[in-house]
Amino acid sequence: MTTNLSLDELTNQALLDQFGDLVQQDHHHTADLLQHIDAIDQRQLWAQRGHPSMFDLCVSRYHMSESTAGKRIGAARTARRFPILFEMVARGEIHLSGVHRLKAHLTPENHEQVLAQAKHKTIREIDELVARLAPRPDVPSTLRKLPQPSQSLRAAPQLTAVPLGAPQPTTVQPVAPAPAPSSVPVPRPSPEPEPLAPGRYKLQVTLSADARGQLKQLQDLLVHQLPSRDPAAIVERALGVLLSQVLRKKAGITDKPRARKLTINHEKRATPAALRREVWRRDEARCAFVGEDGHRCNETRGLEFAHLEPWGKGGKHSAGNLALRCPAHNAFEADRDYGASHMAD
Repeated sequence: MTTNLSLDELTNQALLDQFGDLVQQDHHHTADLLQHIDAIDQRQLWAQRGHPSMFDLCVSRYHMSESTAGKRIGAARTARRFPILFEMVARGEIHLSGVHRLKAHLTPENHEQVLAQAKHKTIREIDELVARLAPRPDVPSTLRKLPQPSQSLRAAPQLTAVPLGAPQPTTVQPVAPAPAPSSVPVPRPSPEPEPLAPGRYKLQVTLSADARGQLKQLQDLLVHQLPSRDPAAIVERALGVLLSQVLRKKAGITDKPRARKLTINHEKRATPAALRREVWRRDEARCAFVGEDGHRCNETRGLEFAHLEPWGKGGKHSAGNLALRCPAHNAFEADRDYGASHMAD
């Protein structure tokens, strides 16, 4: 096993090469593990060793977690039906989470095409693929009040919004009280809308009392245009308006842009709107940082306009000296330009 000391002595390229080798070995080990699970399962060795199931053998004898055991057993049994999966896992072309999501939708007729589409896909992309294979109907828009766990911590109404066109009207449903939590929950990253069918997504959010009142007022004001009063339709309209406002402020994107000024004041830190608009479109609203091996970042969250030659060192406001950067690469380049200790001050 490589020690931390030897890792510190490696060059960057050698460290990445070793990491790539370990990842590939992990793929092969996972495929081997699935084949062993399949063989043990078919021979029913779990029964011979006094276990009621393959799952119990993995959890109680080999101390796998329940989720790990279930996912691996499911993948092994799916690969028994479609042996190409053993090869794909060994090559790192599909992960166990992807197999878990696809296993119910694979058939002798479609598995080759579906697995080819799933190659090197993320969980999110595989969820989109599943939505195409097995479309689900739109869920109804519902509005209900959440239980009040305590006097000091009151819950807000919850809104479930679905794509435009859902036929069901908004309904208010009472819910049974839930036990009060012992502490305030730690905020978690917001989940992505769940794919239901091609072009259709399920979104669930919780509203404050003020937002609930605004929604009610919009439903009343738009009743002639939206007789169903469907919150999903209002959410779609609101998203379009908010996105236009944010793009105008962030990137200078507007239906009636002003002509670019012939002279630019390079003494001011603020980047002119015309330049921001040009760079935003040129970089396709994605981080444009390119790594040493030619890989472009393409992150879309938290984008900033960065000067390639730092403005603090005399860099000018020009499209050629500006690029979109995600927070990580913006900080990376700042450390490189000014030094990590300077940025920490």
